Amino acid sequence: MQAGFTPAAAALCVSAIAFANTVARFIAGSASDKFGRLPSLACAQILSFVGLGCLMAATQENQSFFVAGLILLGICYGSFVGIYPGFTVDQFGSKHNSVNYGIMAAGFSLGGVLGPVILTVTADGSNFSLAYISATSVGLVGAVCWLVCIRLLSKNKKEFNRRTAT
Repeated sequence: MQAGFTPAAAALCVSAIAFANTVARFIAGSASDKFGRLPSLACAQILSFVGLGCLMAATQENQSFFVAGLILLGICYGSFVGIYPGFTVDQFGSKHNSVNYGIMAAGFSLGGVLGPVILTVTADGSNFSLAYISATSVGLVGAVCWLVCIRLLSKNKKEFNRRTAT
């Protein structure tokens, strides 16, 4: 019990996560249509780091950091779910979209399976610091993948423009 909530307060936190997740799906999807998929994913990734930082800073005496971290991570989850379908179509086209998105969702689901396993291995009683550091490390790998994706898309766009200009 990292935060020391009563069962009623813990249930309220779960509801807050669900609400943040739901609202973020709509907002992030709209933002990705307006500002682009990768910038929107980057914002969600940054929020995930802030949320994990809040969880690391939380104590039983200062539960507000814990609640803020949970809500931010709920927003991130909803954002990723709201952005990935459009991102998949942008990258692979609409033909075979169900299969392509299924592959993307399988990767997302893998994180949902591995996350609790990593938590179980890295948590030390009620000390979750190593688990949060592990999650942050995985997030950093995601950020590197994002940077590689930006570079590849930029290179592909330049190549496409060069070929169509002649």
